[in-house]
Amino acid sequence: MLQSLRLPTGSGLALAGLLTTPENKPTYPLVILLHGFTGWKEEKHIETLAEELARAGIAVLRIDAPGSGESEGTFENDYTMTNYISAVEDVLAWAQISPGIDPERIAIWGHSMGGFVALASAVRCPAIKAVCCCQPSSGPKTMQPGEREAWESTGWQSFSNEHFQNIRLPYSFYLERETYHARDEAPKLHIPSLFIAGTNDRSVSLEDIRKMASLAPEPTEYREFATTHGYHKYPEALNDITAATVEFFLKYLKATSTTKT
Repeated sequence: MLQSLRLPTGSGLALAGLLTTPENKPTYPLVILLHGFTGWKEEKHIETLAEELARAGIAVLRIDAPGSGESEGTFENDYTMTNYISAVEDVLAWAQISPGIDPERIAIWGHSMGGFVALASAVRCPAIKAVCCCQPSSGPKTMQPGEREAWESTGWQSFSNEHFQNIRLPYSFYLERETYHARDEAPKLHIPSLFIAGTNDRSVSLEDIRKMASLAPEPTEYREFATTHGYHKYPEALNDITAATVEFFLKYLKATSTTKT
């Protein structure tokens, strides 16, 4: 079953979410799905993963980051790494008291910038029991020579994709993103983790993701796939990465109690 949600946050901005629950199950685990930089909750790879997790008996909640998509706020004022991480904490608080969701079997997944947010959230939130970082960004956004300087000089940078035609981000976005780095977060993990890399990824290097996985305490899994950062464009890569992700979450979310306390 698919349900649209408006989730309250501590900032006062409501988050837009889509909750997919498995059929004929009174209680189920939950995986929170996070989109990447300027992404949205209905992207093909996110929707595909949500459907396959639900078929496997796992509920899924995918959200738009604060200021993005159908969530309240604006890219200019509310789209920050700190707000995204804080929003995950609000989503977790909702999930832990939501009927049907087993609060002892909540996990998180993210792609690209969302992969970093998933990592940072897993470090900060004891309620998260497993994390999958799919092609996670390791630090500040990778830019072409001179791009950062131009952003700094004007104070603004414009981005676009097939969903958002004109995204304007202040230079403060870059400066705040620069304060977060995966090498500082990965060693603090205390739960099962899966890191996924693409061998043809030009946005996040194999070396960066291998380093993250090597810094994360056990149990840690690392998988490589022959694909680019936009793996949703390639059916074989999409199917393989989705299957590996579902397998990982089944392994760790099915092993714990299904009884609420």
